[in-house]
Amino acid sequence: MSAVLLQALTSQEIDWIKAEGNQTTVTHGANLVQQGEVLDRLHIILDGSIALKVKQSDKDNILAQALDVLSGDAKELYRFDPGEIIGDVPLAQPQPALGDCQAVEDSLVLTIPRQRLESKVNEDEEFAAHFYQAMATLLAERWHRLITESEGRISEGQFNRDSLFIFSQFDDRDLDWLVARGQVNTLAAGELLLQAGKPVENLIIILEGKFQVFVPEEENVLLQAFSTISDSSAANLGKVIGTAQEGDLLGETAVIDGRPADVSVLSQEAGLVLLVPRSALQVKLQQDAGFACRYYRAVAFLLSDRLRSLISRIGFGRRTYGELVDENLLQEETLSPDLSDGLYLAGARFHWLLQQIRNQGQV
Repeated sequence: MSAVLLQALTSQEIDWIKAEGNQTTVTHGANLVQQGEVLDRLHIILDGSIALKVKQSDKDNILAQALDVLSGDAKELYRFDPGEIIGDVPLAQPQPALGDCQAVEDSLVLTIPRQRLESKVNEDEEFAAHFYQAMATLLAERWHRLITESEGRISEGQFNRDSLFIFSQFDDRDLDWLVARGQVNTLAAGELLLQAGKPVENLIIILEGKFQVFVPEEENVLLQAFSTISDSSAANLGKVIGTAQEGDLLGETAVIDGRPADVSVLSQEAGLVLLVPRSALQVKLQQDAGFACRYYRAVAFLLSDRLRSLISRIGFGRRTYGELVDENLLQEETLSPDLSDGLYLAGARFHWLLQQIRNQGQV
């Protein structure tokens, strides 16, 4: 992944990051980030390797969590190699680190304060588009690694309850374009929307209905891709890891890395989806820097939250924002003003999108 930043950023943008950042060496065995630490800066690995080590704990048992921390028993989930970024998406609400980021060997790291990056992405739309594209690409790779290496340990839960929030990232012109380029499809109960191992040809916005999300247990992607439709029943799709519903996005990373679907998605009831062709989306991202900035930021935000949820449901880390929403523990007064406003705006934009489709007679 070392080439991602170099491919996404221009020479001037790389020079800006170099000038604003501070290079430090993290010695073998030392922590760059500690579990629970609020991620108020981004770290770019220039050389060496950093391991993400997360304590395994019972998330409903405070005593078990405390004993777990004292024991020092942690599992390495993956490693950050040169070119990787450690930290949250700029302009998203900072979150506590899910685990210790520990140097596997002496490592050179470039650290940039979040405030400086937030100012830069606000001021420079082209830089923002390039930087968020790089972050989305790196996060998509981590998602793929965790899905494929989870060894069946993912517990069932809500797939993405933060998906709706990303609609607050788009403006009216973006939604107009999605409606104009998209095609509305109706699905019957038990119909396959995505199949693991097969190419993803569309960005999918779920307008109505509930869908089960499966992780395949078959590691052979060719067998996944060429399985017959008659075999694509719930019993043959793998393990259920959650549900997707109104407002959720699927296939959002296909335009980034062209990777086949990691999961299968099956309708539980009659549903309605908006399909935006991947080819049209790629052209739009190349031609419209503003749209690219908003799209890649939305995808990076979504993938960041999705990774947190996935790590939690594999059995590690703290409870996620999505889980708190499901348990009605997250009250409006606990939200930051920006996040609270964003949730209201997201809901309004999604329902406006649905109304536009209805007005055009597509529903």
